Amino acid sequence: MLLDITELHPAAVKSSALPHGNSKEFKGKTHAYVIRNADGSLHKVGESMQGTNKFGLSKRAEEQARRLRRDTGEDFKSEIRKTFATKKEARDYETWLIQNLRNRYGEDMLPGNKGVH
Repeated sequence: MLLDITELHPAAVKSSALPHGNSKEFKGKTHAYVIRNADGSLHKVGESMQGTNKFGLSKRAEEQARRLRRDTGEDFKSEIRKTFATKKEARDYETWLIQNLRNRYGEDMLPGNKGVH
């Protein structure tokens, strides 16, 4: 006798049918952000669908900025650049911005972004 999991937990089927929040197929509010170091220069560009905190700052970017402050002892600040309706739009913007900045200012620009975008 086979057990039908949907009888035990119907939400399991519904949730697996939706794209994961990190998937390019995700449809939902996603923002692009930057993290700046103490002198105001850009350290990293990113995107997140985790939303904002009570101060209107990106939860994901603030988590990263806190970790950078703790690890380096330097000050880092985040700001949301733009909000999009889908993950794909946000990722495309993130990639465009990284490539644009590196083409303009050199490959050493954005030390917090690893790899080729």
